[in-house]
Amino acid sequence: MISPFAQEKNDFNIFIKFDDYQEKIVNDSFEYATTGIDANLLSSGLLEYTIFDEGYEKTHSLQVKNPSFGPIEVKILYLDAAAKRAFARRNGIFTREYGNIKLFRDNFRILPYGEMENDWLGIDNKHAQAVFRSLGTRDIMGYAQITKENNPSLKDATNRRGLNED
Repeated sequence: MISPFAQEKNDFNIFIKFDDYQEKIVNDSFEYATTGIDANLLSSGLLEYTIFDEGYEKTHSLQVKNPSFGPIEVKILYLDAAAKRAFARRNGIFTREYGNIKLFRDNFRILPYGEMENDWLGIDNKHAQAVFRSLGTRDIMGYAQITKENNPSLKDATNRRGLNED
């Protein structure tokens, strides 16, 4: 519900209470996933991204011509077999049931993006064309963070599920 990008920036917590049972809902934490990409695309079109893997980290940048949306912050993590098992033990669900790349706007989740059956980026279509050369939604998890202010052409859908491009 709350963006992992905002995890350190606020004290907002969610609790589930039922009779004598209480559990705090924790923001996603994937410390067992050690390989991934952190990226920021600015409104100016400057894309800065860091590729990381256990002990390795390399930062790159490039210029994107005429981006059609405002700044975006992205974190994508690769989950190998050990990371998938750790995720299942910690969360009580398999990674395929969790979903894939989730979308947040102004630190709040936009459904249905990133749900188990919602491959909004077409990752599995690309994976089906090159099974041994690409990753599928079962192999990666992540987040994309945008803002309403800097993306005025993305409007809330009338049913409050998803965004419509204006």
